[in-house]
Amino acid sequence: MKRFIIFIFLIAAFTPYNRAQAQFKVPDVAWGLSVGGSHGSNVGSDNWGLSFRGFLQGELISPMLAGQIGAGYAHLGASGVYTAETGIVDLRLLFSPFSLRNLNPYLYVGLGVSKDLSGSGSDFLPLVPMGAGIQAKIANGVLLDVTGGYNLSLSDKLDGIARSSTDLNPLTNGKQDGFYGFSIGLAFALGNSDNAGY
Repeated sequence: MKRFIIFIFLIAAFTPYNRAQAQFKVPDVAWGLSVGGSHGSNVGSDNWGLSFRGFLQGELISPMLAGQIGAGYAHLGASGVYTAETGIVDLRLLFSPFSLRNLNPYLYVGLGVSKDLSGSGSDFLPLVPMGAGIQAKIANGVLLDVTGGYNLSLSDKLDGIARSSTDLNPLTNGKQDGFYGFSIGLAFALGNSDNAGY
């Protein structure tokens, strides 16, 4: 957690210098699809699983802040211990401290809910997605979107196994579940696509 906070402060410190060189134009509105992997941080034997997400992105404050509303899926599990087919709906804020001509790095944080799709009657669990990403222009109106981060469940019910006091979440040091994830996808500008990416 301390490393993450130091990383954010370093990026913020270089923001004024790089802002003057910014030429990247985030689309006013775009939709995207991504696919990747998810890895639980719930038991010592968590495995990698498939994940995907669709999203609608809109510019909030040009060029520093954008918002995304998304829905997705993550397969979480550990061989012989647990399996969770997890559906997720979330709202994310994307903060871009600086940008280059065809590249826009960003940090994101949000709020969402998850639900185990494999068990009927399972609870909706609050979720906090956080991480970093890069959007790069690959054609007029088309962006490559690469992200990596952590999804913190504000509950100990994500994997259906109660945590002990010796098995705590690596981020909060509490009895919450969570999972790491990465994704690669494409975002397509809606409306005037000639300016998207500039």
